[in-house]
Amino acid sequence: MQIEHQCPQCGGPVTLEETDRILQCNFCKTRLYIQPKDYFRYCFPSSAAVNEEIIYVPYWRFRGMSFKCRTSGIINTLIDKTFIAIEDKSFPDTLGVRPQSLNLRFAQKKEQERYLEPKISFSMSSVQTDDRLLDAILAIHDTKPALFDFGGTQDEAGLTIAKLNEDKLYYESFVAEKISLIYTPFFVRDNRFYDAVTGNPLSVSCNPATLQGPLSDGNWDMRFLPTLCPQCGSDLTSEQDSCVLVCNNCDTCWQASNQGDLRTVEYAVMTPANPNPKNLFLPFWKIKASIDGMKLQSYGDLLKLSDLPMFVKCDRKESDLCFWTPAFKIASPIFLRTAHRMTLSNPERETRKELRDASLYPANVPLSEAVGNLKVVLLDMMLKKQDILPQLEKITITPAESLLVFYPFLDTGYELTDQELKCGIMKNALKWGPNL
Repeated sequence: MQIEHQCPQCGGPVTLEETDRILQCNFCKTRLYIQPKDYFRYCFPSSAAVNEEIIYVPYWRFRGMSFKCRTSGIINTLIDKTFIAIEDKSFPDTLGVRPQSLNLRFAQKKEQERYLEPKISFSMSSVQTDDRLLDAILAIHDTKPALFDFGGTQDEAGLTIAKLNEDKLYYESFVAEKISLIYTPFFVRDNRFYDAVTGNPLSVSCNPATLQGPLSDGNWDMRFLPTLCPQCGSDLTSEQDSCVLVCNNCDTCWQASNQGDLRTVEYAVMTPANPNPKNLFLPFWKIKASIDGMKLQSYGDLLKLSDLPMFVKCDRKESDLCFWTPAFKIASPIFLRTAHRMTLSNPERETRKELRDASLYPANVPLSEAVGNLKVVLLDMMLKKQDILPQLEKITITPAESLLVFYPFLDTGYELTDQELKCGIMKNALKWGPNL
């Protein structure tokens, strides 16, 4: 999905990808960090030449990784959905492939335009409620051999028996998510709604209650923060979709706050066991957390519940429980598997506070999304998952401290590996990860 915008400094045209957090102008070379007040609001430009007032109808859009903890196991999928944000059957329920095929622009209220206020909150969206039926009944077919009489002779044939099984959803989380509102233009003519993009009429007549619904105030101004280090004034290094900005001059990391400024991020660069110029440092959120609802207070307790044949020194067993989750986008199965492996290994090495000599991979998964996925990581590490599932709703994980750790992996050409962790990540998986 692409968004057309103008550079706030010189007015030049800029085309952004949906995942971009950095606006970079090719004309004046300005680099600005984009921060909405809550979520981005886009709209399709009206292509039909009409004199009627344009009515913009809101649609929620969600794109990201979904993790569902069900009776049948942990199900991870990639979701890309749109659905209407008002209660009106006059309009289509979804936008289909239109967001992927047409360019958008940031929504800005103008004369002769009416923006309807969303009536359906995202928390009540179909994205989160489609699979939230606690007693979903699935038919599982089991084929067993049975004897049949065929003209006086007996033969064995397959007999299919349908069994019912309860598949319950216990918990759901999202990672690398993009939640936004997309406003689609319509207009009224002859008591019918028309699509202002195609000019085609809708199949149903106009509902007068829709026109009398609450209107949005249009106060959606976004903040554009300069990508300059607040401490030394140097340019901050980042990719287009980075959520953490790096200053190689004073060795600091920064991220945008809700107050509209840049705040420091505590970080550490882990020293590689075997220094190599081919080392690539991947970012991980190391989260120290307390868990209520189950006996799990230390690293040793975690190893007991996972029942892994690992030799760990006694002093390490008493160390604090810390979760390690990737701070980079990657396919959901690899994301969960890497978090599982890093958390159980809980690597301990010397760290340093120098960024300039390390090849750093950009961090594009915010800490808030990593925290929301901790229950899924916890369940994935448990040996007896069926015993934990009923308790999952009562378990609370409270983060106490967080640290952005850049962990070294050796680039072997096709794969990033680490001998201590016995872990590898395909480079192609990293290549396509930012597209999530």
